[in-house]
Amino acid sequence: MSERGESARDAQQRVGDARRALTASTRALLEAVLAADHVNDADLTTATTMIDALTAGLREGSPPPEALPRPAERRQYGDYLPRSLLTGLVHPVSPAAAWTFADGVLDVRAVLSELYEGPPGYVHGGFVALAFDELFGMVNVPNGVWIDEAGTIVRAAEPAHPGRNPETESFRTLDPSTLPDEVARVLVEAQKIRTEPERYVEMVRDWVARGQDSPYVHPPDEVVARAVDRTDAGARAAAHFELGQHLELAGDHEGAIGHWRQAHRLDPANWTYKRNAWSLEDPRQGRTEAYDSSWFDDVLAIGAERYYPPLVP
Repeated sequence: MSERGESARDAQQRVGDARRALTASTRALLEAVLAADHVNDADLTTATTMIDALTAGLREGSPPPEALPRPAERRQYGDYLPRSLLTGLVHPVSPAAAWTFADGVLDVRAVLSELYEGPPGYVHGGFVALAFDELFGMVNVPNGVWIDEAGTIVRAAEPAHPGRNPETESFRTLDPSTLPDEVARVLVEAQKIRTEPERYVEMVRDWVARGQDSPYVHPPDEVVARAVDRTDAGARAAAHFELGQHLELAGDHEGAIGHWRQAHRLDPANWTYKRNAWSLEDPRQGRTEAYDSSWFDDVLAIGAERYYPPLVP
């Protein structure tokens, strides 16, 4: 089989009808639980007993954890894809987004129910970040992707600073000598970070005014060339990141850390993976026992001037 054919086969989710039906029913159950605010306690207790019985039955029919493949042994992306939080057909929290790729166009469609709600009436930002990372290769924030009225990507993911916030920019005028040594070291590096919000806003305004005639709109081949290449290591990193998300949501924080460490190792340039994990241990993303790195250490290693790639018209 050719490399392309093997990749296409690997991207298929080989999931049986019974397993798909179980996942769909579990997803519907989760949605019903979220909407059960006015169900009386007696019915809630009955439902809990029934769910506990079903859970026990499923566990009895499953092999023990030690008999399952270890993450390092599941090498192909297809091994992880059914558990994807975006497209997975066996993950009950996934919206099971359907996708097609034809003539250079990726079409992804999903219905997001109350399961994905953050602020009332809006999709949770964490899920938006996960979806954008998987679909568009976003590796830091803020990032932007230009999509025209026809649904075609006309600029790949890139730094997208919409403006300068006086509060967040105030750190640039602080005097490091007035701060504790460790804080001062971080500040000195942070002050070297380069952003180009004025230029980016000018580009967006030109696109709004001129549409497809804007010089900042790219043809499909250039969009593909500028997009983050999804290597085997990158695909495995994405899988580890999603498995970590699944375990974190399931209450297994220690289990999530192991997968996130693997994601950091496999895709060291992805700041989204790192910052997500670091912030759960320390809001300042400093050094902790959970990880071998921190925001400051990694910024220092690459040079703060290269934290954001330059904006290329």
